[in-house]
Amino acid sequence: MHRLKPGELLLGVTIPFRANQRSTFVKYAMRQSWDLALAIVAVVFTPDEDRCRDCRIVLGGVAPTPWRSFSAEIEIVGKPLVAAYIDKAARAAIADAHPLKHNEYKLGLVKKLVRTALAEFSI
Repeated sequence: MHRLKPGELLLGVTIPFRANQRSTFVKYAMRQSWDLALAIVAVVFTPDEDRCRDCRIVLGGVAPTPWRSFSAEIEIVGKPLVAAYIDKAARAAIADAHPLKHNEYKLGLVKKLVRTALAEFSI
């Protein structure tokens, strides 16, 4: 975690380019694009023949800060992007979730968004 001290200013962010890398960002909100998201999923990975390598899956709108889902990544890394493995990753993304009383609906929403994001690249 990075913390700016009083008087410090963030001037830029550099994101390294990796050849052949794929990524997607899926947002669900009640209204148009300027509305706050109920849930967000971001996925980045490197395809290796028919396999998913170096995968990162991050969830937003479900915790105080963006949440990297290591358990979902484990379920998809090294495997082909087919429905069975995509579903396992989606279920793993919420396996250890502890939703607040009125946020339980987000579990199904996050599963759907993980499936949607990974299915963009399915074989």
